[in-house]
Amino acid sequence: MSKTIATENAPAAIGPYVQGVDLGNMIITSGQIPVNPKTGEVPADVAAQARQSLDNVKAIVEAAGLKVG
Repeated sequence: MSKTIATENAPAAIGPYVQGVDLGNMIITSGQIPVNPKTGEVPADVAAQARQSLDNVKAIVEAAGLKVG
């Protein structure tokens, strides 16, 4: 059985999909964009954009009750 994952600590889904799904033994996240969910800003350089995207994935995984790093 699957469970939808939603958090305010990652950008809201833009369109008809969810931030993530918990399949019981696996977490699937949607593609993440480098938007800071608190400010709506996109970092200027590619390294900071990559970091923000990964922070967004981390927030979704943690919303499922798991730890990252």
